[in-house]
Formats: sequence, structure tokens, C-alpha cells
Amino acid sequence: MNTYWNENGKHQEQIDELQNLIPSWGMTENSYMNLLITASKVYYDVYNNGGCNLLDCYMDDIDTYIKPFAKEFTKLRFDVLPATLYRNLKNVEKLEAFMDDLVVYLSDKDLSYKKYTLYHNSKNELLSETEKEGFRVITFGLEAEYESWKNSRLTRFGYKMV
Repeated sequence: MNTYWNENGKHQEQIDELQNLIPSWGMTENSYMNLLITASKVYYDVYNNGGCNLLDCYMDDIDTYIKPFAKEFTKLRFDVLPATLYRNLKNVEKLEAFMDDLVVYLSDKDLSYKKYTLYHNSKNELLSETEKEGFRVITFGLEAEYESWKNSRLTRFGYKMV
């Protein structure tokens, strides 16, 4: 079976392009992007963890970010009881078909959002708002999450801004 997990899904090139748009951390103010983010997290959890986090960690996000679009997807029903949805999401054929539908649905949607970017060097406990050699980039789709992450590194972890 061709799967996105094995990098040979039906719309692999398109999903790769979509994945590159996702911020490193958190959600955005764009409902289409949040749909993609949530679907990607669910997909990852099923393949990486056997779906063990679906009920505990993702059902609220599914309710908030996927269910408003549920009528757009015909291969996996979201208007079912949580236990049924859990089983459906863990069904690889249904999950792959949902991801196929998702890629097609998002193909003409505006996925833009304001991106907040920081650079960090964990080894030296440094942060920067500009790109620096030896620093890793982290992106956010919400200013509040950007500020929270930055402030926690500065105040709780003792990072310095350079």
C-alpha cells in the first residue's frame, strides 16, 4: 500500500509542499492551516505511536480544527462517537484516503498566516531574532505562542538574547 508515511502517497509531492508550510510550533489564525496541522499530528501519531495519543491528546483538536470541515471528507466520517472515530483513524486505509481527500481539498485554499521566527542555540542557551550560524530556527503561527516560548526560555531556562 502506498502511504505518505513511506513517502509514496497518492499526492506525495503536494503533501510535502504543504508540510513545509507548517510552523514548527503551535497553531495559526488560518483555519485551513490548522486543519492541516491537526491532520498531520493525527497521522503522525497513528504511524509513530499506533494512535495511542488520539483519545487523550487529539480529540479536542479534532473537534476544533477538523470537524468544522468534516462534510468535505467522504472517506473518513467524523460525525461518529469518539470510540468509532478512534477506530476509523487507526484504520490505515481510511486514514490514507482521508489524507488524499485533505490534499485535494486544500489544493486551492489560502494557507498563509503571519509567521513569527526565532533562532536558538540550546547548547549555549542563546536566542536571536535574526539568523545566526550555529542556531536552529523555530517558527510559530501565533504571536502569543512565540512570546510564551521566548519568555520561558529567557526567564525559566536562563537563555540570553543576542
